[in-house]
Amino acid sequence: MKWVIRGQRSVLNALPILFTARRTRCFVFRSHVRVAVEEVFMCVNKEVWKIIPESLPGVKRNCSKCGVKREFINSGKFRINANGKNIDVWLIYRCEKCGTTWNMAVYERKAADTLDREEYLGFMENDSRLAIWCGRDPALFAKNRAEAVLTDKGYCVETTTIEGKRDNSKPLEVEIEMHFPMKLRLDRLLADQLGVSRSAIKQWCDTGIIFRTDVMPNEGRANKEAGKSRKGLLGETVKNGMKVHIKYISAAK
Repeated sequence: MKWVIRGQRSVLNALPILFTARRTRCFVFRSHVRVAVEEVFMCVNKEVWKIIPESLPGVKRNCSKCGVKREFINSGKFRINANGKNIDVWLIYRCEKCGTTWNMAVYERKAADTLDREEYLGFMENDSRLAIWCGRDPALFAKNRAEAVLTDKGYCVETTTIEGKRDNSKPLEVEIEMHFPMKLRLDRLLADQLGVSRSAIKQWCDTGIIFRTDVMPNEGRANKEAGKSRKGLLGETVKNGMKVHIKYISAAK
């Protein structure tokens, strides 16, 4: 009988933890269900916010002359090598300290007859717009395995409407695209885009008007992750692929 009582006590001691985890999972589950219901019975506006840095990203890499990692700056100049029917094009970067050059490959062994003539002339003339376009192309950074770095925190947002149009009386679903790492807080982005203060964003997060829909807690971190989805917006850094749901902007304001 004593063994049964001790077993019952251990179960009773575990009940608060079980109920807490269950409540946590239920909160996130209800949030996702609410989003699904709104999408079925109401017109949910959907937008993509593409974060574009105002400054050109640099490249963090080892400098052969300095002997340490340095930031290499986009020089705005191209190097071209024509070898028979093939063309190689590089965008030249320079070490911020000593000026040592590093070439980011734009085209390698590209057939000359497949290269657009205007683009080729742009490379030849070191067209600044073409250098900026290449310097902001995430595919080139990935291709060259280059570590992008941004020192300036300035940014702009390119908004694309996927479904519906901005209507403050209806819910808004936002997906964030950011291909270059920036130290940009999510609450600052939301405040700038919605035209309100950060304190208002905090209040809306606390009351469930704004929450993330791309965060689901697992068994081991239920409490922690659920807290992030509801209130963690305030200090989180913006990352590519984040999804935020805003219930009613007009009601919030």
